[in-house]
Amino acid sequence: MRLTLCTFGSRGDVQPYLALGQGLLRAGVQLRLATSRYHEALVRRHGLEFYALTDASPQDMLASEAGLRWLETGGNPLANLRAMRDLGGDMLDAQTGVVLRLCEESDALVYSVTTMLAVAPVAERLGVPAAGAWLQPFHPTRAFPSFLFPEWPRFLPLGRHYNRVTYDLQRRMAWQLIRDRFNAVRGRHLGLAPARRPYDDQHLRPDPVVYGFSRHVVPRPSDWDDLTQVSGYWFLDDRDWRPPDCLLDFLQAGAPPVYIGFGSMMERDSGRTTDIILEALRRSGLRALLSGGWAGLGAGDLPDSVLRLDDAPHDWLFPRMAALVHHGGMGTAGAGLRAGRPALVIPRFADQPFWAMRLQALGVSPPPIPHRRLNVERLAHALRQLTTDSTLRRRAETLAGQVRAEDGVNAAVRFLIRALERSPRRRVR
Repeated sequence: MRLTLCTFGSRGDVQPYLALGQGLLRAGVQLRLATSRYHEALVRRHGLEFYALTDASPQDMLASEAGLRWLETGGNPLANLRAMRDLGGDMLDAQTGVVLRLCEESDALVYSVTTMLAVAPVAERLGVPAAGAWLQPFHPTRAFPSFLFPEWPRFLPLGRHYNRVTYDLQRRMAWQLIRDRFNAVRGRHLGLAPARRPYDDQHLRPDPVVYGFSRHVVPRPSDWDDLTQVSGYWFLDDRDWRPPDCLLDFLQAGAPPVYIGFGSMMERDSGRTTDIILEALRRSGLRALLSGGWAGLGAGDLPDSVLRLDDAPHDWLFPRMAALVHHGGMGTAGAGLRAGRPALVIPRFADQPFWAMRLQALGVSPPPIPHRRLNVERLAHALRQLTTDSTLRRRAETLAGQVRAEDGVNAAVRFLIRALERSPRRRVR
């Protein structure tokens, strides 16, 4: 089977697919990974064939004014969807053209949520077997709301009804925002009639789908069908990475530090955020590793109790930390759970508030601090709780054993190969 795996976004949106791709290669699949040229070196370093889905840089996109506005949408679902349209809508036409070429050279396609609108209609139109491999829960359920909507307060009735309705609202809002652009692409590239209702056909509702998170973190809802499965996380271990001497010296010089990093999250004022972090650390008396990330945190002078890192794989770093502070990206949250470390989440937008609430509900995190509410007092208080609450640590260690016992990559590989081989769509070459 010649398979193309499509994804787009920051490193957190790509790295799980590197692990999944390696698993598919081990299973005998001929595979290439199609993503932004920004990640070409990363893809090739991990032994996968690269294909340029787009030349757009996700870092430049998030650093733009439209990207910063998206990061600032917080828990507002309509603002979030509108910002996504404004930021990435122009890529749909170009990506659809690339996917058409991919379909000529592939027996099947597997794709992320971020490439769904380009891949699913083309695969359906040309009769190419396709499946979704997704990182955020997207299928309607009564078990929990759409990740773009807040949790319904537990003490109020109608919670399960509210949960299901949020998916309908999300789809209707998204449809109103993308309908014209999506139908233009359908006609221009695919010769298809316009879709007239939101998500009323297979072009917008791919089937089957495997989710790359743990059932111990998000239990699989009973109202999902058999073509929608949860495999466990797709972890990528970077065994060739070697820590720099400065990192080893810092770790040996005192008690295990706290990790603080926000990954690909940009900041309008990274200096202010750095100042808040440093003062909160001083008040709590903690050592820390500060990851600069795309925002460039910690660019100035730092105290001896803080070491700035440009990059280090989470699978090596997190088990050596006392606790974690991060933005709640799905990949970072999963790596923290695997390491058995309690985490404070400072979410910004999209699915980050969802993962923040999941970690709190699981008892491995203090209440999250939304980024717009971050200040010295709140962060210092949370850091003290994070590093002194033995219950948080004990629950994190228990959950880590459950997460590590799963074989998410191989479970997803088995599901995808079986689903694609049984697909009613077949190429006629």
